[in-house]
Amino acid sequence: MYEEVNSALADGIESVDMLLKSRIEAKQRDPSHIIAAGWKEDESLRNSITILKDIAKVLSNGCIKLILLMKAKPSNDALASLLSELSNHAKLLTAHYFKFLENSVADCLFDSVTRAVRTLLSHIQDFLRALQSGSTDSLNYMVGMVTKIVDAMEKIPLSNKQAYRTLFMQNCILVKETLQEFKAYLDEAREKRARQAEELPESVLTGVANIALSAQGPVVAEDVDGDSEQDSDEENDEDDCEDELDYTPEEVRVVEASVVLLGKTVGCIKHTLFIATTVCDTVTTPANASTATDTAEEGAEKYSQQWVAQLAHLTQLLNKDALDLGAELYPPFESDLTKINANFDNLRSHCLAYLQLVNAESLRGMQSAEHVAKIAELTAEITNCTLSI
Repeated sequence: MYEEVNSALADGIESVDMLLKSRIEAKQRDPSHIIAAGWKEDESLRNSITILKDIAKVLSNGCIKLILLMKAKPSNDALASLLSELSNHAKLLTAHYFKFLENSVADCLFDSVTRAVRTLLSHIQDFLRALQSGSTDSLNYMVGMVTKIVDAMEKIPLSNKQAYRTLFMQNCILVKETLQEFKAYLDEAREKRARQAEELPESVLTGVANIALSAQGPVVAEDVDGDSEQDSDEENDEDDCEDELDYTPEEVRVVEASVVLLGKTVGCIKHTLFIATTVCDTVTTPANASTATDTAEEGAEKYSQQWVAQLAHLTQLLNKDALDLGAELYPPFESDLTKINANFDNLRSHCLAYLQLVNAESLRGMQSAEHVAKIAELTAEITNCTLSI
């Protein structure tokens, strides 16, 4: 009874996996190859993604119906009918997924849709296997996972333009989170240094008082609270823990320089989002012109497609560089500063390459004077970012 739907799910997963494998192999053969895609709204692409979302909802509802039906001890015919419906929609999802790929699809949009379709089929497969085996403990959880991925699919952009803009914004947020995390560590380190400086006179006075007490002779055991030694040990343990999460003065300087660079990286991505949107909207806006001009505009549009695809790729690389740098900055430093310096230089050099691409000469005429000036300013500031170790 379950064979048909299990086969439909397995075939769908296998076909998606084969496609992913071929794309990975192509990337390995030519890592610099980036698939460009149209920026302007495409009704065919929008319809394809909408249909995939609708089919995903039907599959999710089918799983919910199935779990409710099983509680009522259904007849074989009722169960077979619902399983056949799931099988048909699983096949339909796979078929429309490959129809979706017939459109001009940006890499980032391809990744989002492919990951969602593959995960949905896999979750439904796990749910049906558990149902078939008679295991009821985790069925509600598994249906919840199916519902969760369908809800996530609702947020998938309906165009390449939306997908690119989402990618820029998401990576900007991620780098900003790394920046804010280490800003907080620095603030804690500064506050602790300030507290230590304020407590120093009190410590000196306490030392003098202890010398006076020792001159009066030994302390009688009955005069001491029996819990004081345990309390002291606990306080020392807390102090040791705080010390492990603290920076040395040299490490503070390294983190400060890294925070400055991370801040400039956020600025790069944020400003690039505005420039990319302005340029690509300008290029793809239809114009009443001669055939010669139309041909020139078509060339500019193709160039802008490749340009924004490369920017999207570099944006993801900047986020990865920021994470790699951040992973080495947690207190206390676990490695020597050589690795931190290498990660710092990677992020810095990729930021400069990023800005150079943003300021592509062939598209410079479409950028405002304000944009050009901001790119020059960011380039100078990042060039001057150094890590003194």
